[in-house]
Amino acid sequence: METMHAAQYLQALADHVEAVGETIGNMTNSLSEDLLARLVLTELSGTTNPDIGRLVAQRGPMPTLELLLAANAEELTAAGVLLPGVMAQRVTVDHGSGLLTGQLAIALRGVGEGSYELMAPGHEYWPDRLADLGSNQPLVLWAQGNLEPLRDWRSTTVVGARAATGYGEHVAMELAADLAVRGQVIVNGGSYGIEGMALRASLASEGSQIVVMGGGVARRYPAGHDALFQRVEESGVLLSESLPHMPPTKARFQQANRLKAALSHSTIVVEAGVVSSALDVARQANLLGRFVGAIPGPTTSAASRGCHELIQTGTARLVTQAADIPIVASDPSVGPMRREPVVRHHDAPHEAAPTTEPTSRAL
Repeated sequence: METMHAAQYLQALADHVEAVGETIGNMTNSLSEDLLARLVLTELSGTTNPDIGRLVAQRGPMPTLELLLAANAEELTAAGVLLPGVMAQRVTVDHGSGLLTGQLAIALRGVGEGSYELMAPGHEYWPDRLADLGSNQPLVLWAQGNLEPLRDWRSTTVVGARAATGYGEHVAMELAADLAVRGQVIVNGGSYGIEGMALRASLASEGSQIVVMGGGVARRYPAGHDALFQRVEESGVLLSESLPHMPPTKARFQQANRLKAALSHSTIVVEAGVVSSALDVARQANLLGRFVGAIPGPTTSAASRGCHELIQTGTARLVTQAADIPIVASDPSVGPMRREPVVRHHDAPHEAAPTTEPTSRAL
């Protein structure tokens, strides 16, 4: 086992796949040292490290990788880099077939076969709004499905409790359906409860979706939503920073929260307890200067205490319907909000709102 230098990654990968230096799938550019360094840096840290992001912005991806491979602890400290123990370890390779090299090679084969799309800043579908994350911006993204929603500024993040109540799921369905018919892309992590219901309502209303995974796009979680994710691929996209076959972890879920917040102009928490990860998405959105809304629930419901806390602290504004979201309400692309009514399974046909008048359904 020997220390692997940056240039050796190119040769090691070339031994696994005939892709280095060539165009892969729909990539506009060949697999360059820049892109390769971004892949390696992402997988070494497991999640995005803001110190690495800062160095990449200052020096470039490959010089950053070379620094991390060659520098000792004192040199890293001098460069202002604080790394977790696993990242501080030297990258090693055993005759060009190290674990990381093999994983990258398998993932790149999938790109070449059209199973995944690999993106970095500058890619035609790279969401420019991620630049608001600064040094915490992802270095690469892996995607499956229809990439068009990534370029749509009309994106609203809808998150909430996994253990949702009937009230919460009903509200999520109404809100997501209304957003979808107004042309809004629904963004969340595809979890059970609120997020799954929001995706289903968006699909039923012929909307688009962006699902940010807590693991790789080929290790979909939760497994019980696999059929739902397959439907999302047709009108939306599955997105992840991690290599496609990487398993979901707590750290990856936490890092995904910042992407959910950054991808949208607004984040709405439908129902959440006091320890729900949806609250972290809301706080991340608030730090980015995005609009944050929370839907109130019964005062006796523990499932809504997180929403009430967001409203009480001023982190979120009280929201009861899609029209309460400023950017949605003032969206010039839908004119005076004239739209076809949404007929749901509990609506009788004669109860549908007339198409000649603007509609607004309270939740």
